[in-house]
Amino acid sequence: MVTGLSTQVGWQSRAQAPVDVTAAGVVFLFPVLAVTAPHGATGTFGVLFALGLVFGWQGWRQLYRWEKQVLTGFLAYAATVGLSMLIASEHLADAFDGYSKHLRFVAFVPIYLMTRRFGLDLSRPLITGIVAGLFVMCAVVVNQRYALGIERPGGSRDPVQFADVLMLCTVLAGLAMVTLRARAWQNILGAVAIGAGLYASYLSLTRNAWLLVPIVFILMLAHERRHMTRLRSLLLAGSFVVLCVLCLHPRSLVFEGFQSGYQDIELYMESPGKFSSWGLRLNMWRNALIIGSDEPWFGTGLGDYDEAAGELLASGTSYSQDPMLLEQAHNAFIHTFAESGVFALLAFTAGLLVTPLLAFARHWGTRREHGSSFAVLGGMTVTLAFAIFGIGHAWMGSNNFISIYLLFMLVFLSSLAVAEHRAAADRRG
Repeated sequence: MVTGLSTQVGWQSRAQAPVDVTAAGVVFLFPVLAVTAPHGATGTFGVLFALGLVFGWQGWRQLYRWEKQVLTGFLAYAATVGLSMLIASEHLADAFDGYSKHLRFVAFVPIYLMTRRFGLDLSRPLITGIVAGLFVMCAVVVNQRYALGIERPGGSRDPVQFADVLMLCTVLAGLAMVTLRARAWQNILGAVAIGAGLYASYLSLTRNAWLLVPIVFILMLAHERRHMTRLRSLLLAGSFVVLCVLCLHPRSLVFEGFQSGYQDIELYMESPGKFSSWGLRLNMWRNALIIGSDEPWFGTGLGDYDEAAGELLASGTSYSQDPMLLEQAHNAFIHTFAESGVFALLAFTAGLLVTPLLAFARHWGTRREHGSSFAVLGGMTVTLAFAIFGIGHAWMGSNNFISIYLLFMLVFLSSLAVAEHRAAADRRG
């Protein structure tokens, strides 16, 4: 018995170093490749899943209660969507193809168990990768905008997904500067990277993602008000002034974007059938709500949404006949309701947004010396970000976007668990 235990411990200690290095390298590359290389986030998720299959086969009992709740929420969402598919989908071949992306929430479990088994804190590799990724994404935006003449740069993804990830990485870099200890040159490099990220976001003509900025400022001030040095307070105030000028100046691209959106809504109110960017989205939302109200419990089922949308266009019920209305609702909440029903919508909201947010919020105000501040604020920011992104994009329909959500969650959840373990060890010792 003792021999078996010592063999297991010895095997685990020998595996620790290569797993640690591989996981850290993959997490570093993740922000760099997520939206700049084809299948960037999906590829990095796949590498971690392979590690999870080998090493993530035990450890559930060692998880904290809040960790089990988050993982259970992920599994409940995947199960609810699968149940809706089996009950409502008429074309199961297409449905199973669409369901494969939701299985990432199941695949997340062994990955997470692997990180917890080896006690991996991947927050430092992540923030290093974010800084590098901001420079790469800025270079991509500048090249596509000025060299290639693309009005809305999107890297290797669509412009909406690219802009969302770009802004999320920018605000996470800002959180890291405030909460993590760093040398002067690291703070300078981080500030330059944040500037590059904001400039790239400005050029990308994003609108929805900018809503994340004031929320993060409020979170940061509320959590860090007792620990702010005079220099950091001045930097934060200066950054806020710059962002206000950037967003509210009448000639800024950000202000013009919001103004254009307001005009689109006015046009929709007058003539809902006329094309405009936001008018098309409002038509998508309306059509999806009509589709969902016909099958409220389990929706159309995966793979059948386009058929139901086509019937709506053919019947003349839809204000617009734009072919894009066949694709998705352009809203994560409404699309989930229309395609998978009210139970899946509840599982999506509770399992992917509310439960993780509460898990991070319960650690609000914990001791900074255990490294939990960045994990708490970063995790809350990611959760709120994907709630905001869901207003204008059905992100759970994208393999890459689901992988991005899960990889950020992996880092912040496991980092928070490591910080809690350190705090418990200090109390005992």
